[in-house]
Amino acid sequence: MASAGVIARRNTSRAAFRRALLAASISAVGLAALGCSLVGADVDQLFGGATCKGDCKDAGTDADASTCDPIKPPLRPSGADSSGPERSYILRDIQIDQSLDRWATLGFDLDDRCSLPPDPDVECLPPAGTTPETDGERGIDNAFGHRMASTLVGLDSNLEPRIRKDQERGRGGILVNIRGYNGEPNDPSVDVFIAQTIYAIPHGQSMEADPSWDGRDRFYCEDSAFDGSADKPLVKNDNAYVSDGWLVVRLPDRADITFNIDDGAVNFRFINASIVGRISPDGQFLEDVVLSGRWALSDIALAADQLGICEGSVERKFLDNSLSSIADVRATPGTGGPTALCDAVSASLGFRGYRGVFEGLAVTEDVPMACP
Repeated sequence: MASAGVIARRNTSRAAFRRALLAASISAVGLAALGCSLVGADVDQLFGGATCKGDCKDAGTDADASTCDPIKPPLRPSGADSSGPERSYILRDIQIDQSLDRWATLGFDLDDRCSLPPDPDVECLPPAGTTPETDGERGIDNAFGHRMASTLVGLDSNLEPRIRKDQERGRGGILVNIRGYNGEPNDPSVDVFIAQTIYAIPHGQSMEADPSWDGRDRFYCEDSAFDGSADKPLVKNDNAYVSDGWLVVRLPDRADITFNIDDGAVNFRFINASIVGRISPDGQFLEDVVLSGRWALSDIALAADQLGICEGSVERKFLDNSLSSIADVRATPGTGGPTALCDAVSASLGFRGYRGVFEGLAVTEDVPMACP
């Protein structure tokens, strides 16, 4: 493993994103108050719940049932497990902008319900008493994409391009390392870990530089994503799988998934989360990647602290009130009910993965919490 210098994350650019987040919350509350909604299969036991086919008992009305075909990650394939060489994909090209109903096709059914009008069956009720969120296509739960993400991009049109630019330079991508994969369309068990990339060294070079993205770039990941060494990742699943060419990875609950925002960073901690993506026929890409899960209001509060939206401030009070209007799921699956209050926001983000080589760890200095 090559040595790496200390890389300090700075936090000088949090203000712009903080303003955009607050403005997005304002718009989200307005939409929720108006009751606006733009509505445009199998499931492995890892994800819980039952597959909904045909009659879809969870739909709100008989009329809705015929349209209910909830989308879930594909089933784990049967057959004997076999192995193959290690490979890595770096997820970049993040899709935050989910306008024009893109939110409605990005993600999965998280609550085993088809929440469709006129009488949506929901897992819980928004704490603010606003109109409950309805699902996207095939029961997709993605309130973040529907209510907040597009507004963020609208208020800061360069937000997504800036994050993508960092990822293209090898910084802030999500490295997905796969071991024990047989290279076939189906593999019932593969070992996967994920970590954030810090920099890359292109093939044939010895110094940090922008990746060539030819499949041979060597990537270094943040050391805080490991327990002291490269063979001890913290965010891992030793029983992920590949089904009909789709990689399906259930992530540990509340695992830190870090995204760079200019010179700062924000941690997303999802519950009941998954990364699902289609391996291209030549094996060089991971296509149509979706990171989906439940974002607990308590974990959004931690992200707010990182952005400097501190508890007790006017901005924080407004953010908390806004989130209570758009929360659409329970943080803990299976705890919902007719009078249960939602304490999480369903969320999905899109990516494309590119082949690369996991080379080692980069020593980084954590950004201090912006709030005391």
